[in-house]
Amino acid sequence: MILEEYILKKTELVTKFAQKSKLWNEDIMIAKFNIVSACLSNYLPEISPSEHLRIFKNIFLHQQLSKFEQSFFELPDYIGYENLTTQIWSLLNKGASIICTFHTGSYRLINLFLAKNKIPFSLVVSKEMIAVEGDSLKEMYEMLNKLDNSHEGLKLIDAESPSSGLQMIKDLKQGRNLVIYVDGNVGAGNETINNNNSCEINFLHHKIFVRQGVGVLAHALQVPLVTVASYRKSINEIKLKFFDPIFSDVNLDRAQFTKKTMQEIYDLVAPIIIEYPDQWEAWLYLHKVTAPNGNDIIIALENTNLPDTNDKLRFNSSCFGIFKIVSDCFLFKKSNYKSYKISDAVYNLLVSSAFKPIPSSEVVLNEFAELYVNKVLVPA
Repeated sequence: MILEEYILKKTELVTKFAQKSKLWNEDIMIAKFNIVSACLSNYLPEISPSEHLRIFKNIFLHQQLSKFEQSFFELPDYIGYENLTTQIWSLLNKGASIICTFHTGSYRLINLFLAKNKIPFSLVVSKEMIAVEGDSLKEMYEMLNKLDNSHEGLKLIDAESPSSGLQMIKDLKQGRNLVIYVDGNVGAGNETINNNNSCEINFLHHKIFVRQGVGVLAHALQVPLVTVASYRKSINEIKLKFFDPIFSDVNLDRAQFTKKTMQEIYDLVAPIIIEYPDQWEAWLYLHKVTAPNGNDIIIALENTNLPDTNDKLRFNSSCFGIFKIVSDCFLFKKSNYKSYKISDAVYNLLVSSAFKPIPSSEVVLNEFAELYVNKVLVPA
């Protein structure tokens, strides 16, 4: 009965989401889409820009599904588990492990799975998450306790608090596991890219800066790291995939171990992100932890060679985006995540050339040379 109710309500959610056509025309959503499209272009360039909007929309669908599914306490009994070995079971039940997970698939189910199996843990989340959902999360786990007496007490740790590190150490020493969403870009201090507590690793076709507190804790306390990621093989088939644990290496100093470990954790989950890119929420904020890899817009010189008047041009959507915020128009360069204010006339031209190539003879703008030299407009 519970499973039937879940499927019915999930179908309703998916149907209602598909009907939200107006949502994607809002200025703020178009701006967000440009950022996600830029991240996809830089990290997964093999995906055609024509697929970016579909992926962008599905990110929000999977967000809603994940939040919806955390209230179905019986769901862990109906999902598939991969590589949940005896060794991993033993580590989780023993406690004092760091569970590293990602915002993929139904990413909140790892918490339900642990609670259902009477595995004590502390959840490390953002201050905003605690403020918005903290009370409801605790209420749900209290209800879970009433249902099957498995509730071990949900503890929430504010990842942005200066004392969060000490709290994590205390909980690990008390035998509690830590659940940390390593791709969440939250933690005490400045943004990850400017933080001394971060390190640069390779990720897909580019590089990112990641917080290294997970590796530091594991090395300092000699506790194991268990990586797990959720994904959907289909809308009705959810998986929780566990990976072989990582143990502290006494032959490496803390800095070496941390960088190596963070690289390994991301390498483990990268294939899931490649296969199911629309199930990874972090595309929405990946730009905050990446170093720009493109040059700024250049100014065209007077002797710039321009196309013949009979040549047709199109907007280069692979490298650029366009959007509006209220009455201001912007050109967005995907490689460096920078926005450039443009006139209404340029904006309208670029919109037109995005849908249908235009003859260069029709372009009478003063900015034409710069649009062409910077490859905003390219041969059709």
